[in-house]
Amino acid sequence: RRGGTFVREELMPRGFVNDGTTFMNLDDGWRDIDRADMLQVKDEHVAGGQRVGIYDAPFAYWGRDLDAQVPYLDEPHTFREIVVKDAQGEPLAPLDTAYAFDVTHPVWQEWTRRKAQFYFDWGFDFAKFDFLSHAGLEGYHADPTVRTGRQALKIGYDFLADVYDERRIGRPFYISISISPMLPIGSFNTRRISCDSFGLAEDIEYVLNAETYGWWTCGRLYQHNDADHVVLWRSFDMTRPSTDEEARARYTTAAIAGSTMLLS
Repeated sequence: RRGGTFVREELMPRGFVNDGTTFMNLDDGWRDIDRADMLQVKDEHVAGGQRVGIYDAPFAYWGRDLDAQVPYLDEPHTFREIVVKDAQGEPLAPLDTAYAFDVTHPVWQEWTRRKAQFYFDWGFDFAKFDFLSHAGLEGYHADPTVRTGRQALKIGYDFLADVYDERRIGRPFYISISISPMLPIGSFNTRRISCDSFGLAEDIEYVLNAETYGWWTCGRLYQHNDADHVVLWRSFDMTRPSTDEEARARYTTAAIAGSTMLLS
């Protein structure tokens, strides 16, 4: 809420907009906020002339209890049913502490449709999809014709593109993807050019290295590159705040990317 007020009252009047529009995105922590409070914050941003986005990791499950029930469904199903299995039918070991969902499983597909409808009904216009590489893990899927992780990933990408198709929704909906393979393409607006990056000199070097190889994807494979959250002072996992010089350099890396400018 404070961040949205700062952007609305301090930055937007100074021209920090794109065709009059500024997005405020609720990242992963939105699930820890009471839903009524979360929607009130969203409404405050909208009333102030901002558009609001939300976060999801549709291919990854961070829960530890695989026997927990999948929410929002009419019939009971567990997460164990919808994760990728090994040759013995056991869930694959977690990657980055998260299990990989089986994007060919009809229960995962129905659950994903239900979540998307919530986002539409709540009035969001933007989604960040994170950890999309998980769908590409090699394993055994509900659809026996799917033999490779890359084949499953393409199915997952195409499924999300269909669910979030603007023609289906009836209004524009912007999608940014993160921690994702370069291909397949053509389904989303923006792809993050690097993994997590922060605001220190080593982060700036890392982003510039990614841009050396990926600058050309902007306007070609994707509408924009995303240079990750542009830290101008301090973010989590930083041992100290950015210096003024580091903040300027970090902002410059985002401009070089030809990117969405995601201030954090």
